[in-house]
Amino acid sequence: MSARVRLLRVSLLVLAILGIVLGAINGEVRTVLTKAINVCLQCIGIG
Repeated sequence: MSARVRLLRVSLLVLAILGIVLGAINGEVRTVLTKAINVCLQCIGIG
């Protein structure tokens, strides 16, 4: 594996982790969980 590919992989990993952390800090975890619950309830016909 070339150094360029390795650098790209590490960069993408760091960006993904940064995005997850920033989303958690901004309170998006609650929003995503709420939407997931609503979708699941609609799928089984309750919501």
